[in-house]
Amino acid sequence: MPSSRSAVAQVSMSCAVLRVLFLDDRETDIRPIRHVLESAGLPHIYRVVATGTQLRRALASSDWDIVICGDSVQELPALVSLQIVRELAPAIPFLLICEKMCDEHADTLVKAGAQDYLQKDDLTRLPFVVLRELRTATERRTRMQTEFALRRSEERIRLAAGAASLGIWSYNIAANVIDWDAQCYAVAGIPSGTIITPELFESLIHPDDRVRRREALTEAIRQGSEARMEYRLVRPDGGVRWILSHGRVYLHEDGTVKEIVGVASDITDRQVAEQALRASEARFRSLSASSPVGIFQADLQANVSYTNPRLQEIWHMNEPEILGRGWTARIHPDDVSRLVEGWSDASSRGSSFEIEYRLLLPDGETRWIFGRSTVFFNEAGLPMGTIGTVDDITDRRRAEESLRRSEKLAAVGKLASMIAHEINNPLEAVTNFIYLAETSTEVNEETQSYLRDAQHELQRVSQIATQTLQFHRQSNRQTRTAPSQLLESALALFARRLNEQQITVERDFADVPAILIHASDIRQVLVNLLSNALDAMAGTPGKLRLQLRRVSTSADGTDRVRITVADTGPGMESAVKARVFDAFFTTKGEKGSGLGLWVSGEIIARHGGRIQIRSRKAESGGGTVISFTLPVNSFE
Repeated sequence: MPSSRSAVAQVSMSCAVLRVLFLDDRETDIRPIRHVLESAGLPHIYRVVATGTQLRRALASSDWDIVICGDSVQELPALVSLQIVRELAPAIPFLLICEKMCDEHADTLVKAGAQDYLQKDDLTRLPFVVLRELRTATERRTRMQTEFALRRSEERIRLAAGAASLGIWSYNIAANVIDWDAQCYAVAGIPSGTIITPELFESLIHPDDRVRRREALTEAIRQGSEARMEYRLVRPDGGVRWILSHGRVYLHEDGTVKEIVGVASDITDRQVAEQALRASEARFRSLSASSPVGIFQADLQANVSYTNPRLQEIWHMNEPEILGRGWTARIHPDDVSRLVEGWSDASSRGSSFEIEYRLLLPDGETRWIFGRSTVFFNEAGLPMGTIGTVDDITDRRRAEESLRRSEKLAAVGKLASMIAHEINNPLEAVTNFIYLAETSTEVNEETQSYLRDAQHELQRVSQIATQTLQFHRQSNRQTRTAPSQLLESALALFARRLNEQQITVERDFADVPAILIHASDIRQVLVNLLSNALDAMAGTPGKLRLQLRRVSTSADGTDRVRITVADTGPGMESAVKARVFDAFFTTKGEKGSGLGLWVSGEIIARHGGRIQIRSRKAESGGGTVISFTLPVNSFE
């Protein structure tokens, strides 16, 4: 048995001074008890109470290490005192000191919660009983604190899990039983309290997910690590729920698995949303891929992050080349700043944007584009970027231009008819008068000369009116004609001039199909081009080159025929070349009407074709080349 001093040493480890609450009304009974404690080396402070009210106040006002109760208090029987102590301070040891030992009374108190009892005339055991009860009380208090902390921790976990809709589960390896909380039972659709064995749980998992989940759990057990498992749970009612489960493995001291504890969350709504998003994205990609218009996505600074195949086709660029600011490489230089500034301004204001601009393709062709974009916003209402469309409107603009030209030409044609009607009749009368004057014997030679000049000028006026009318009175019937035949028939008209001017003709005719055209109009164009070429080579031998080619334009893939007439004349200045297709512009002085190339250009445009001219001065080699293309099937 340890000595009193040893006991004191152990007590002093838990408290510096013993705090004793005496339930007694006689100092003579308290003094011997204090003497024994002091003799045993137990320093203490104390307080004496003798009524229930005093006891309640003492317990409420201070923390006591032990309560020592005598049996002589009339107003506060020991059993009543014990009940009060157990009610207000259940962890404090309660000792009974009796005048005479009554085992039955003492047993009643012990059963009610008293720790021990001693007789007043035998207090030898008192220090050891005090030490024992203090140690027991300390252990009990520590255990209660631990249990309280554990309950608080578990409650916090339950609250957090409930707030996050998490179910808590554990798998006891030794018992081979899975423990679920209420949330797990609710998600699985199983009555709460059902014993969950691994076999039952396995049967709830979707057959396609069982192996994958089992392998993840086995690997976590093997490595003693955390397991992350995503699987489907099939409820008894047939409903399927997606579950995301995290579990941590806990080991015994010998390294064997003790249990696995984890949380599970129902992610069905998230899975459904993700599947819907994937389906939506797939639909968008499919629609975007087959869209007849170009589609793009960009940030607020006009940096493109996505394009569909149609936009890449319009731009004649692949997506990596377009991304970022790469798309601007195709924009016509005159339209870049207008497009980018307008787009950026609209994006910063969060408004939609529409614009027409031009693309300049690698082959030099210009295409007209109609673009529109709109800003999209995040959940906070802040602009995130733009999404938009582009459409190639070149054909529409050409059709509109053709319509405007047709309307203009219709007005000019009406005017020409009026002019022809108003001019030709007087011209005929004037011509007759000049003829009569020329045949008169009274007119001298000088006057005859003036009359011949007047006749020449009248013929020139008549020619201008006739050419204008001829252009506007074209045939409405198209015929499929071989271009080579048209060239040869037009060339035959100049056989005498070719011979006189010593002009060599070079033909380079590819095998081209017959084209649907107004043959007389195209022959008029060829005659005009051949006549201009021979005029350019007048006074010196030269070479006339004629070429036929079948071509396909890069923009619309239209099958076309290209006809080229080239001469070796002195060429022309840039200023002249820029105006040769203007009405009434001529370099031939009084000999030219200025309508030939203008009429030719209008005829080609009405057929859906294009006419181009290249020329260089003699010091650079000289020569003029005029080419025009016609669709195999007329646009009209």
